[in-house]
Amino acid sequence: MSRYSQKSAVITCLFDVINNVCDKLNIHSYWPLCRNIDYDFRPLEIIPQLYSFLDSLKYYMQQGINCEHFHELKQRELFLILRWFYKKEELAELLYPIIGNSLDFKALVLENYLKVSSVSELAELSRMGRSHFDAVFKEEFGMPARQWMLKQIAKHVKYHLSEPGVTISDVMIKFNFNSPTHFTRFCKQQFGCTPTELMTKLHSDEEQAPQN
Repeated sequence: MSRYSQKSAVITCLFDVINNVCDKLNIHSYWPLCRNIDYDFRPLEIIPQLYSFLDSLKYYMQQGINCEHFHELKQRELFLILRWFYKKEELAELLYPIIGNSLDFKALVLENYLKVSSVSELAELSRMGRSHFDAVFKEEFGMPARQWMLKQIAKHVKYHLSEPGVTISDVMIKFNFNSPTHFTRFCKQQFGCTPTELMTKLHSDEEQAPQN
């Protein structure tokens, strides 16, 4: 049994843009592999080399090292470990949300799609004409913008409805649904059931899941 099976720690790596040219070019090179990926938030196995990196990083953070340059170096080290010890296909799936022919365009979409209320607003933020935006979006994400946005919102809605103590009203407010009718119609289109039915099913599945 792994020594990590009883306790878990979460370490986040956040960045707005990838500044290192080498890392950016390598991530860009995974783009052709994305066409064959049905992305579903599948995790990547943490191999021993990555465990060692995470253990050391956790120790340094516990010691209070909070230097910006230190974190930049560790981010570059992380990308080096990933590139050296994992297959390109594995990295393409792990990094799928930020991979594209234009990383800047993809970053703009991922940063703002939950902040806007329509595809038109997202196109305006990109400073592209609507037809050009639609063409670039489909090339980057493999489907029309509206279809992709609905799919992503559905994933977020499903996740939040499964959280303990959350209410349907909480989720409606969080994702800007303007009425119960609007939210019910969305859930029926995306999940084939009402919000209440979906929440009941999610909580029932959680209760029946085997406990470790």
